[in-house]
Amino acid sequence: MGILDKITNTIVKKVMIDTAVNAAVKTAGAVADYKSKKESFDIDKISVPNSSEHYIGMNYKNVQDELLAYGFTNIVSLPKNDLINGWLTKDGAVERIAVNGRTEFSTKSRFPSDVRIVITYHTFRDSR
Repeated sequence: MGILDKITNTIVKKVMIDTAVNAAVKTAGAVADYKSKKESFDIDKISVPNSSEHYIGMNYKNVQDELLAYGFTNIVSLPKNDLINGWLTKDGAVERIAVNGRTEFSTKSRFPSDVRIVITYHTFRDSR
């Protein structure tokens, strides 16, 4: 084997090693990025379908049905017996909705499926 063959073999080996190292570094970086994105996404949580403001004034039964359909399981309805005639505010209208104690959330908010959701709604003082 001549000097030219030795130089060529050395260069080929160096290129192969550099290529392998670069590929390993890129792969490790991609894996780290994937893990980071996966952890921030948190696949065990569910997005709420609408913001907290969207639900104000809606019928609490419809809100409850929607949240159940999205997979939430721990929903409590809390009546606020404050209506006299129901002209301005309808019976069953949502006053506020709290998810894990938070009364403000957006469609980007994500919660575990068993998070406590409390829907407070207006109803009549006396039973009608």
